[in-house]
Amino acid sequence: MKKYRALLDILKSKTMKTETINDVKWIGKQILGTWELLKWIYEDENGHEVAYFDEKPKGLLMYMPSGLMSVQVSKPQRKSFSSKGFDSGTESEQAEAFRSYIAYYGKYKEISPALFEHHLERSLFPNWEGDVQTREAKLDGNLLELSTPSLPTKNGNIIFRLTWRKIY
Repeated sequence: MKKYRALLDILKSKTMKTETINDVKWIGKQILGTWELLKWIYEDENGHEVAYFDEKPKGLLMYMPSGLMSVQVSKPQRKSFSSKGFDSGTESEQAEAFRSYIAYYGKYKEISPALFEHHLERSLFPNWEGDVQTREAKLDGNLLELSTPSLPTKNGNIIFRLTWRKIY
């Protein structure tokens, strides 16, 4: 009986991550589900916030128990192609469609409390395929904020912050 209790204790310690590091908790199980995008901003080196993809972008983020994730984000107002065919838009229409939408999917894991890696398998932006992208997470009830690390741009470093509301 002692062997079974010891085995149960080991299994619980491996699967039920409840410890904290610097008061940050493991939240991997709490982020499971479908999330609706509320806000997408970037913050520059001076702390100025700028809305990215307009003031009210549209998007869905899904984290599944299987370890798979998917995200799709678009500008709120996207122009339709002048033709009805999926692949028959003009070069200008196709370029605008590409610039107004971001999507990728892959696997995810919580590598430390509230710090996630997205392992991108496919992406609308082909350069991201095979990338591992890090996201810091802050969970407050049914709200989830995901932040990127500081990213270099031609105008200085920025941090993207996306705020999501759980819907399922």
